[in-house]
Amino acid sequence: GIFLRVSAVEGLEFDGGCLAAVPDPDYASCSGDARLAVVRVRTAILPSGDHRLALAARNPPWTPAWNWWTLESFVGVTVEEARQGLFEHIRQRGRATGYVIEQQLQVQILPAIPEISINTRIFVWMRPSAYVESLGYVEVHASQGFEISCLPSILLVSVPPGRCNSYLATSAVDLRDLH
Repeated sequence: GIFLRVSAVEGLEFDGGCLAAVPDPDYASCSGDARLAVVRVRTAILPSGDHRLALAARNPPWTPAWNWWTLESFVGVTVEEARQGLFEHIRQRGRATGYVIEQQLQVQILPAIPEISINTRIFVWMRPSAYVESLGYVEVHASQGFEISCLPSILLVSVPPGRCNSYLATSAVDLRDLH
């Protein structure tokens, strides 16, 4: 098979099934594990020219010191060989600098009731300092022990209407997430 191996910046986490658009006309599957994604190309030949690959991942909380992406292609190997990424199996390799992660807002919220297992509803209004394009993202992280939810509701003031996705997981301990 033909595979693409994407090695992302430190701290970025690919979803397990990391294709953002399913079904994808060019890619059959994606296997994500931490900052590594291995994508199976649907056809037997990867045509020359520009390609677009949309992957689902979570950004690190800040711009990493080592901010480089690596894209490698593999032909005639197994998915496990592509995941290992040994030099003798690589057909092509490219490297590019990553994007800057900007944080404009840091908030510390302390509960009014210090009791354990008491739910406190908090309302937060945010207005990004930069324009967020249609299908763009605003990412909100919660510290360990806190939960962000789309229920009862998230009011998204946008045209066209947006959507909310929440994940019951936190990387606060591992990534020292302070926001």
